[in-house]
Amino acid sequence: MVEQIQGSSKIVTTCLVIEDSDDVRRIMCRLLAESGVSILDAEGPALGIQLCREKRPEIVFLDWDLPGLGALDFLRVLPTFSPRPVIVVCMTYNDPREKALAKAAGVSYLLMKPYNRDELDGILRDVCKTAISSAEADPKSDRSG
Repeated sequence: MVEQIQGSSKIVTTCLVIEDSDDVRRIMCRLLAESGVSILDAEGPALGIQLCREKRPEIVFLDWDLPGLGALDFLRVLPTFSPRPVIVVCMTYNDPREKALAKAAGVSYLLMKPYNRDELDGILRDVCKTAISSAEADPKSDRSG
């Protein structure tokens, strides 16, 4: 189940997957790669922050339940990035309190596990569609984000 929280305005060429489970991270990376985007991956938020600074992905798929430095810690650092990536939080439990925390932290989408390729493709299409609409409304805008 995908739940859009806020609009986005990016053309997707690179996605970052931050997930501590090797198997889950590998599956998500494979599904996204099949959609034609470049993939970066990190097993935790510290490497994810470094990759965001260096590579500037358009979308970050962020596991909500990370050990140690967690998803909220990552989201607290996010406002320092420019341009700001679209954030998709991947959750295991449908907890209204956790959803509210994610929304307050500026998350664009919530993706419930287990997810499938259609859900990931839908997010990519939605982000691209929003970016194209924004660019058409403002011909001077930079479509690359």
